[in-house]
Amino acid sequence: MTEINALAKRTVVAIHPQATVQEVSNLMALRKVGVVVVMEDGRLLGVISERDVVTRVLAEGRDPSKTPVADVMTLGVETVGQWITPEETVQLAHEGRFKQIPMVDSTGQVLGMLAIRDLLAYCADDLDAKNAELTACISADGLGG
Repeated sequence: MTEINALAKRTVVAIHPQATVQEVSNLMALRKVGVVVVMEDGRLLGVISERDVVTRVLAEGRDPSKTPVADVMTLGVETVGQWITPEETVQLAHEGRFKQIPMVDSTGQVLGMLAIRDLLAYCADDLDAKNAELTACISADGLGG
């Protein structure tokens, strides 16, 4: 089993809730990220994703330069701690239908972002390794054990 910390490769990109959607969009483009955490006084308030910008701002005809992030961010964000396994995190992401999950410490401080593609790559590699071990075990014993 791997420590989930090793998979939290993605740097946390954060913004204040009073920033505009235009500002967060520029930040996403500059930092090449699809999700930005919204924080105030060190507390995680929510996240804003590219999808939030499209569905809650552009599709509704709002002005990105005048719309505060706080008005369109996703609230009640699911987070994971350092004690969770990659497999449990993949299941959580699947059930919640999200691509990135903030990893927090026991005090709620955001430590990093876990991307589903990194987790799936780890799980696929882990399954390949287990398959190779089983194949080697079966081959060593021969037919009938």
